Parts: sequence; structure tokens; C-alpha cells
Amino acid sequence: MASTLTSPETNLLLHRREVLRAHFVADVAAGTARPFVLPFDLLGTVLLPIIYLCIPHTRRPWLYRLRFAVVGLMVWLNYNMMMTASSTNFAAACMVGLLGVWGTLWGTTRLVWMRPQFDAERVDVHGDVYGDVNRGVIRRYTIGTVKENGGTHGNPKPGGCNSAAPDQTVAAALSAGYTYYWQSYPSDSPLSTRLGWAFDYATSIRGPGWSTTSISSIPSFRRPSKPLSDSPVDLSSIPLQTLTGFSRYTTSLSFLAHRLRQMALAYIVFDFLSFAMQNDPYFILGPEHAAAHPLPPYLSSLHPLVLPIFRSSLVVTAIIASAHLAMGIAQLLHFCVSHSHPTLIRLAGARSDIWQYPDVCGGFATNVLDYGLAGFWGGWWHQNFRACFVAPANWLAQHGYLPRDRRHPVRRFAGAAIAFVLSGISY
Repeated sequence: MASTLTSPETNLLLHRREVLRAHFVADVAAGTARPFVLPFDLLGTVLLPIIYLCIPHTRRPWLYRLRFAVVGLMVWLNYNMMMTASSTNFAAACMVGLLGVWGTLWGTTRLVWMRPQFDAERVDVHGDVYGDVNRGVIRRYTIGTVKENGGTHGNPKPGGCNSAAPDQTVAAALSAGYTYYWQSYPSDSPLSTRLGWAFDYATSIRGPGWSTTSISSIPSFRRPSKPLSDSPVDLSSIPLQTLTGFSRYTTSLSFLAHRLRQMALAYIVFDFLSFAMQNDPYFILGPEHAAAHPLPPYLSSLHPLVLPIFRSSLVVTAIIASAHLAMGIAQLLHFCVSHSHPTLIRLAGARSDIWQYPDVCGGFATNVLDYGLAGFWGGWWHQNFRACFVAPANWLAQHGYLPRDRRHPVRRFAGAAIAFVLSGISY
């Protein structure tokens, strides 16, 4: 095997990749490793929480207590996947660790630290939404008909707060006579309805449109004044931009144009960073082995004190670019698939509305330049893991183990400590 490998002097990166792939193939043959398999490896990360939430347990205490067994099985499946599964594709191999950690944190948050079937509500629509609304109707709403303050009126069905459309997709639904309301867990509905509710809850990472998981950084509707009462949604309450700089869009065209421009820039930056990092032994072999190999000319000329700063800057920029690419692809894929056919628009319901896709990050100047590190993590960064990191402290406060006042020093210290521990374990 060694004789078929590319020489490190010829191409160090290719040599390293071939060595790692050869080791993985050998481990699979020896039975100490296995390939990353879909959809099996989604069982512990996504599928188990969804399956459990499809079964009503608000009136079954024994079934509600069974959530701890579900979480235990989920943790074991994720741990086993992270310890044994991998791939000859390096992106897929990276996803193993990401899915395992994310699935464990997310599932524990949903099933232990929160009680979705008891108190969670989502923004949904009355009736067979978009059943009579085709893509031609939706396209008739342009930037000129959706006011910048979030208010526009088509021919909505009368009903209190359901009179102002924040974007063109909501305007299309209102013009067809449908209304938006806060939907609690549909325990008495068919399995298909419960499955849609559970899937949406388990996969809505930043929680747009949810009463219990929506983070304050992104544009959100005002929560219902009377929980669990199918209250109408105050459609005029969602801002175009939050105090932390997260914005939403009012038309499909503005959303797609902004997201594609952002992704194109991120791709160019990421491509440049890939070239710079793939020629640096530090990133190929790690810091403990990099000294034995010569640096490329553009690095060897740097001062020894500048080199680590330059490398750290590359890493931070690569993380930011990859976050914009990954989240942009996820948003575009969901949006384009849900709008590709009238039937899919009907099935997606409010999940296909434009307000579901806010900015990836907040405002840099209003957060980082004004508040430093706290603003970087608490306001500017994408906030995908925020709900998971703050949920344990919120649970402890609700049960009397921590002060309920969020400004209390003990509460703030404990919350920050828990968040940093979970963040450190994740990364």
C-alpha cells in the first residue's frame, strides 16, 4: 500500500489524504470502523426525537417519563456513530462529528430541558393553506406592494390581527382567505399533522415562528397573550430588522438576490482560504508535525509573531464563510423545494413563508464594535446553538435551582459557565 501513495515531497496534502483514507479502509476491513450510512445515522440525531414527539404524552405521565430512555438511546447511538463511523470523503467525515454533537445537544434540549407538547406553539395557518394559491398569484406581490414597515393589505379574511402581511407569501395566503394562528401540539389530530408539527419543531434550529424556541436576535412575531388558545398571530408585530441587526425580506426576489450574493462572496473567500490552508503544513499535519516541513514562500517571509495571527485569522474567516455557505444552502434548498410546486407550497404551509429565512448573522458594527466579545457571540454570530446553550440554565431557574431574575449575578455566571462548557464540548 505504501508504494502506491503519493510522495509527501511531491504533494503533502494529497499524501496525507491518501494515508488517512488507507487507514480508514484498513479499519473497516478489520471491523474497528464503519462507513457513515444514511438514513441510519440520522436515527439518533433527528429521527428519534421526531418519532417520540409524534406520540401524544400530555395525558400519559408514564409515556412522558419515557423521554429519559429515549434520550439515553439517542446519546448512545450518537456516541457510537462518532466513535466508529467515518468516510473516505472528508466533508462527510466532518459531518459525523457535527451531527453527533448537534443531535445530542438538540435532542436533550427538546426532550429534557423543554416541554414542547405542553407549552410550545408555532405560527400556522387555518385551512388548506395555499390550496388555491399558485405561484402566479404569489409572484404578483412585489416590493412595491409590501410596505417597508411590514404592513400590506390584499383582500384578507377578516379576523383581528390577521390584516397586515409582513411579506409577499403571507399576502398571497391572506388574499386567498386564510388566517395565521398559534398552533399548539395537535394531540387529537391525525398522525400526518402531528408528524409535521414534530418535524418542524425538531428541525427549526433558530426557532422562527415558535413561541418557546425562537431566539430574540432574529425577527419574530409577538408571542400570544393567551397561550394554548389558538390565538391569531399579530402579523404586524414582526420587525424588518432587530436591534442586533438581523433582517428579514419582504419578497422572494429580494431574499434570493441577497442570499445568492452573500453565498457567492462566501464561496470566493472560502476558495481563497482553501488554497492558503491546503499549502500550509500546519493545517495539513497539525502544529506538532508542521515544523518538519518547509513553509510555502508567502508564509516563510512572515515574522514569527505574525504567522500565528495570520493562521488564526484564516481559521476564523473560514468558519464565517462556511457558516454563510452552509446556512445559505439550507435556506435556499428549503425555499426552492417548497415553492417548486403548488402541492409542496400547500404541504409546507407557513414553513415556506419568506419571514422564515432571516439573515445568517446580525450587524457587525452594532454588536462587535460596540460590545466586543459579548456582542460577537450574543448578537452578531449566527445563534444556531444558542437555544441549546441557554436551555439548561433556564430549566434550573424554572425549577428553583437558580434565581429567576436573568440579571442576578449567580444566574448570569451559571448561565455563562454552562454555555461555555457546552460550547467547548461541542467544538
